[in-house]
Amino acid sequence: MAKEEGILLLDLAEALANLTGKEFGAKPDEWTKWWAEEKAKGNYDIPTPEGIAYFRSKRAAKSGAGGGWEIEKSKVGGEFMHIQTPSRQMVFVIDCSGSMRRW
Repeated sequence: MAKEEGILLLDLAEALANLTGKEFGAKPDEWTKWWAEEKAKGNYDIPTPEGIAYFRSKRAAKSGAGGGWEIEKSKVGGEFMHIQTPSRQMVFVIDCSGSMRRW
């Protein structure tokens, strides 16, 4: 999580919140600290599907999907040809095959 940025960081935070019921958002240090404590106790179990549904409904009722979390502006998206994107990395695919030839 500490290596990720942009929209993926928020997706990871949401998945962790849905699995744990914790609301640390896009803060890898807080998640790491929490996990170290839980691991030391040796008592964390992945919740049942009903437990996950409960955590999701609790989060949605509180603040909506994504938990209202934000990430540092320096780690958020970019722009290409006046199109905003939540990513800072893009892949361009250029098809030069015969099927793309204009007749």
